[in-house]
Amino acid sequence: MNLGITGNIGTGKSSVLNRLNQIGFEIYDLDFIARSTYKKGHPAYLEIVSVFNNILDHNDEIDTKKLSKIVFNSKSYLNILQNIVWPKVNIFILEILHSNKKNFVFEGAVLVEAQWHKLFDHVWIIDSEFDIVKKRLLEERNINEKMYLNILKNQQDRKQMESILKKDNVPYTVIANNLSINDLIKIVDKEINKII
Repeated sequence: MNLGITGNIGTGKSSVLNRLNQIGFEIYDLDFIARSTYKKGHPAYLEIVSVFNNILDHNDEIDTKKLSKIVFNSKSYLNILQNIVWPKVNIFILEILHSNKKNFVFEGAVLVEAQWHKLFDHVWIIDSEFDIVKKRLLEERNINEKMYLNILKNQQDRKQMESILKKDNVPYTVIANNLSINDLIKIVDKEINKII
């Protein structure tokens, strides 16, 4: 069983991923995989540097904060970055899925938008109320409301994700994460037993 996990920023995708890792699943953070392609010597590095100016740090590595400021303020630049990085992440996913192992979990905010959902047996959308996410981001990630709204406007909302998953006949579950971490763990344990 191969599971995809998605949802907007701050909804608790990483907490869900960590729980599944604790109970024996092999997990992959697709946002981390995407960022790893930015590293000097990796496939996307030269393509990104040739398009985006003033994004290198003192070691000639891509400064992801500088890059984020550019792409989250320009839909066209965001599209360019996605067109460079997403195909490389897609290849990574396929390589893992074609190995002889089982029970993989892949987590990524753009999993549906990038069309990766079609590669999985089931998709979980992690969802949280707006004010709860805003509080989490302010307290845990030092992201202010303006940055949060800027990121949100570049991400699909839950209803858009559900519509695409229905259209593509991909089984999915919406998991509400509005309470404590212990409540979330109970939901995860219950839901994973329904699909394995």
